[in-house]
Amino acid sequence: SVAGMIAVAGGLLFFMVWLLSPSHGELASLISRFKLRLVIATDDLLAAYFKRDDIKKQLAVSFEENPKLRSRFWREMATRRALRKGWLSSSGNGPLAEYYLTEDGHQIAISLVRGHRLWESFLHRDFQLGEDHLHEPAEMAEHFLGPDMQAQLSSQLDQPEIDPHGKSIPFNKKT
Repeated sequence: SVAGMIAVAGGLLFFMVWLLSPSHGELASLISRFKLRLVIATDDLLAAYFKRDDIKKQLAVSFEENPKLRSRFWREMATRRALRKGWLSSSGNGPLAEYYLTEDGHQIAISLVRGHRLWESFLHRDFQLGEDHLHEPAEMAEHFLGPDMQAQLSSQLDQPEIDPHGKSIPFNKKT
């Protein structure tokens, strides 16, 4: 019947709009979440290499402490993105390749680690959170603390050099 076809056509059009709308569609939302997760995984990868280089005795990067990088898929995607952006360089090819931060990658990693440790210091001082409750919120916030917010935090905290866990807060010379 005509009424049934109109209802089916209307339902199909609604479904297509729900799925394919460029700004609010489910597919656009899925792509946006994927891109954000890739950016965060890349940030975490750079920070892991920075921490490896910061601890001279540590030769390998441990991905076990970071749940986002335990997945081989996200680790490989983040590594490819970092190589493509010029933030990592490699010595060799294949599974035995060793990766190192480039100067640009090092600056990004310093900014991430600095943001993380400043946020931990802020939470510890202003919210009196215990040391065991600082890492998770800082892990989420570090990706969104730009240089301006880091400068404000540092100023508000009286330019701390050490976070609540006793780790040094790196200073980015370019900011």
